[in-house]
Amino acid sequence: MSRVLHPYAPNDWATLHFGGASLGDKRRTERLLDIGRTIAQTPGDSLPSLFSNWSHLKGVYRFFDCPDVTPEKVQATHRRQVHEEMREVGAAGKLRPVLLLEDTTDLSYRRRTSISDLEPAGDRLSAKMQGFKMHSVFAVRQTEAKVSGKERHAVEVLGLAHQEFHTTKARPVEEREMEKKSKGAAQRMAALRERESRLWIRSGATLGDAPSNPTVRWVRVADRGADIYEYLQDCQRRHHGFVVRSSHDRLIVNPSNREPEGHVQTHARTLQALGQFDLKLNARPPRKNRPATPARTARLSVSAARVCLASPRRTGKKLNGGEPIPCSVVRVWEPHPPEGIPPLEWFLLCDQPVETFEAARECAQQYATRWVIEEFHKALKTGLGAENIQLESGKRLMTAVAVMAVVAVRLVALRELILAEPDAPAERIGLSSLALTVLSARLDRPLPTVRAAVMGLGQLGGHLGRVRDGFPGWLTLYRGWRKLSELTQGVELARRERELLGERRARPAPEPISSRPVQSPGMSPPKRPQSPPSGLLRILSSPESTASSSRLLSPLFRDRELLLM
Repeated sequence: MSRVLHPYAPNDWATLHFGGASLGDKRRTERLLDIGRTIAQTPGDSLPSLFSNWSHLKGVYRFFDCPDVTPEKVQATHRRQVHEEMREVGAAGKLRPVLLLEDTTDLSYRRRTSISDLEPAGDRLSAKMQGFKMHSVFAVRQTEAKVSGKERHAVEVLGLAHQEFHTTKARPVEEREMEKKSKGAAQRMAALRERESRLWIRSGATLGDAPSNPTVRWVRVADRGADIYEYLQDCQRRHHGFVVRSSHDRLIVNPSNREPEGHVQTHARTLQALGQFDLKLNARPPRKNRPATPARTARLSVSAARVCLASPRRTGKKLNGGEPIPCSVVRVWEPHPPEGIPPLEWFLLCDQPVETFEAARECAQQYATRWVIEEFHKALKTGLGAENIQLESGKRLMTAVAVMAVVAVRLVALRELILAEPDAPAERIGLSSLALTVLSARLDRPLPTVRAAVMGLGQLGGHLGRVRDGFPGWLTLYRGWRKLSELTQGVELARRERELLGERRARPAPEPISSRPVQSPGMSPPKRPQSPPSGLLRILSSPESTASSSRLLSPLFRDRELLLM
């Protein structure tokens, strides 16, 4: 990348990602900078703990409630930075694939009283559980480095290319009643209603057409929720590549005469394997239709073929009445799973021709990168506590989550950087020179590279760093980031107190003799009242100020000279 998109210093980071927001008043932009800077400095804390002053906190509430402050406007500067990076031309004519990881997640809130402008959420649509859906397009740039132990490329995190919030509404009673009389009329009513599937189609309009430069390629990577005919059609119209997991056993046709030739998943199961590769799978919790599975390394086979998908039946259109979609189907499956564990099987729809094992494996690797957006959702919900915000309206909640989402990108970017550029200079992770010095002094060892600095942050967060432990996860790095922020603030505070002490120790110029008051014989001169120093000033003004301040401010520092820099 040509620049650091995720600098460590909260002031620099907030200015880069929120500084150009147009909110109708420059004071609102300043408020946004303050909110973003504060959340980035101590991520995960509640709003009252972040803004302990009531007037300050009230201003934050007013900001989230302002009609001119929307999630789109809050993220406008960040998205503009991401779109510029997405269109960056590869060096020396080298292809630079940009993977647009796309997914929808639910954010749920349980309150004693209902939240205005939100609908019931959850499987049972409980009145006590309300929420909304968040559809995100998470942009990353694929690198040549491979993630150790996983079948995917390391990536450079760019950020959020698009994000939209959607409130799910229950199916209208009129539509259910109409379905009893006429299924066609009910389908026409459903077509006019706002539906979750349209989130996938609208994201393409925000992204725009892909660059015509051959060194830049956009690939939209999504799970089964994106297996929508209109979505795939929109990708081809905008020259977006796609790797989408198939959800429906769609009809395939002959591209010349549109005669049916079977179904895509059934056809893929008849293909011969092109080769095999190993894939490390994480443990998965149980779900409604799937038991829990332990972590394991699976031996997978892969096959591929070129197919042409028929258009589905739509309101006013019959089956196979629209333009067919030419694509490749890649089947990834586990021929010999462990006993008692259901076999893994993916059907991937890819826009590119796939004729060799290397091409099929590349398609599977790009789909495996989709897990990064799941880490983003985890960082937002678990790390930053987006579902714990105590706000009283859906509009306030969505705006607050929009700010937190940009902070979550910052956390995920740090984790991926060690995988993409482990031997780059340590400054590449965005740490300030002071923060790197503090981290190095705390660990009592030099930190020349990204690998060393990130492993150091992980050690602060509790990572043991044993041979088989691998790299620290984003949650461990998040804990280390917070601790380093506190240590750095302590050093800055000590420096300011030392400067203040130096000013107070400076002797004033002697007064002229003529201006001194005449004292009566036998009387002692008047003493000047002095207020006792408080806090750090009292410690730093003692005879052993250097050693005492070092021990109090940071008992973990082995290098006490750090406080005197």
